[in-house]
Amino acid sequence: MRKLKIFLTPLIFLFLSSPGEARRAIPDNNLSYPVLVKIENKPVASGFYIDTHKSLFFVTAKHVLFREKERQRGEEKLEFIPRDSNVLLLSYPAEIEITTPKEIELDLDKLYGNGQMKFHPQQDVAVVKIGDFIDEPQVKAGKRVTFGEGIKVKNTPGDLLTVDITSIKKFEEVLEGNDVFIFGYPTSLGIQGIPQIDYERPLLRKGIIAGKNVKQKTIILDCPVYYGNSGGPVVEVEGEGSQLRFRVIGLVLQFVPFIEEWFNLKYRISNLQINNSGYSVVIPMDPVLDLLKE
Repeated sequence: MRKLKIFLTPLIFLFLSSPGEARRAIPDNNLSYPVLVKIENKPVASGFYIDTHKSLFFVTAKHVLFREKERQRGEEKLEFIPRDSNVLLLSYPAEIEITTPKEIELDLDKLYGNGQMKFHPQQDVAVVKIGDFIDEPQVKAGKRVTFGEGIKVKNTPGDLLTVDITSIKKFEEVLEGNDVFIFGYPTSLGIQGIPQIDYERPLLRKGIIAGKNVKQKTIILDCPVYYGNSGGPVVEVEGEGSQLRFRVIGLVLQFVPFIEEWFNLKYRISNLQINNSGYSVVIPMDPVLDLLKE
């Protein structure tokens, strides 16, 4: 049993700063929302932690942690198995002045075998149970959590930032036209050998909720995403008077492509070009909540 300090991000952030005082467009600690997923020491995707008040979970896209199992001849059922044995989760403390990342290592084989790792049958979502909280009122410096087999935690300074279960919005509550922030690690950006981006530090992206695909139960953002953003949290900003609420509405799935194709019949040549349209697809929190109930 170990003590892990958890910081619950507040649902409401009040802009009460004095005139002329600089402030962020989001609460300071929200910068520490995203978790970097590293496989074989390579940054590959994003995710985030959720505190249900009973347990601590890690959330990301299913394709980040699982792969399709090769089917034998005659098998029709599609099965998924853990993509790799060991995965490293790296995030930064709620105290943004602390630059040492917090690290949690997952043994996917053990976690999957113990039932601590689940994926949604229809949606591209997976959750991993990191541990259970122990109710000890006398413990003031953070919550106490027990970690199951397959979890290794590196003790580092600062509090682990989590999304409180009460700071989540369901699909039907998401408001089109509102501002959103995407948090994650777009590791595919930049040119190899030219150090423009620190791939182990998260980047923000701002956009709006462009629409909702009711048939697919997905959210469409006017905001580009790239490889590495998959699984990262999306935060909607909603306002009431002088108050702003910051609530997690889903996780990044993929970008919407723009396909341009042309033909030259005279010379019998053609060209197909696929670009990033600037729109992206987000999976709402509903399937995540379904998995957490299990």
